[in-house]
Amino acid sequence: MSNAGSDMELFIYVGMALVVVLLIAFGIDLGTADEVRVGTGTVVEKVYTPSSTGIGHGTTIDSNGNPGLVTTVDTEPEKWTVIVSFEGETFANQVDAAQWATFERGDTCDVFEKRGRMANYGYVVR
Repeated sequence: MSNAGSDMELFIYVGMALVVVLLIAFGIDLGTADEVRVGTGTVVEKVYTPSSTGIGHGTTIDSNGNPGLVTTVDTEPEKWTVIVSFEGETFANQVDAAQWATFERGDTCDVFEKRGRMANYGYVVR
C-alpha cells in the first residue's frame, strides 16, 4: 500500500523549505556583498522623477461572501537617477539627492560592482 498523497505533500514542503532557504541565503549574500571598483564611467544623463500618488478602486469579498469596494493608494517616492556608460554598457543607478546634484552630463565617475559570494548584483556609482 502506497502513501502517494503524503509523499507528494512531503515533496511540496521540502521544496518550499528549500526555496525559503535559498531566498534567505541570497538576501544575506546581497546584504554582505562587497563593492569592488571596476573602472571609470561617463554620466550620459541625469533623471529626476518627482514623487507621485495614484488612487485606484477594486472589489473584495469579505469572510461572509459579501462583495465590497476598496480604495487603494499607491505612493512612489521621488527618485534621483544617474545613467552611466561603462565599457560599452549603459546602466541606470539611483543615488541620493546630494550625490545626484554633484553629477553633470559628461562627468566621469567611479564604477563599482556589487560582488557577493554567490552572485554579482550589478553596478553602482560613487
